[in-house]
Amino acid sequence: MSKRRLGVLALLLAMVFWGVGPVVVKIGLYEVPPFSMAFLRTLLSLIVLLPVVLYLGKQKVRKQDLLHLLLV
Repeated sequence: MSKRRLGVLALLLAMVFWGVGPVVVKIGLYEVPPFSMAFLRTLLSLIVLLPVVLYLGKQKVRKQDLLHLLLV
């Protein structure tokens, strides 16, 4: 896959997530309190982005930093 197609695909995925996010949060707030929703969104972001950062290897994450990442 060319870099251009990969870039377009990444932009399309970002648009989908950006557009669906507020709808999901609005529906979810009927069942989950706001602070819990914020925590779940942050946790989901960590679960999705941490493997990407580790795979790319541009940022070194030490074991002692993982606890701090979970607390933030």
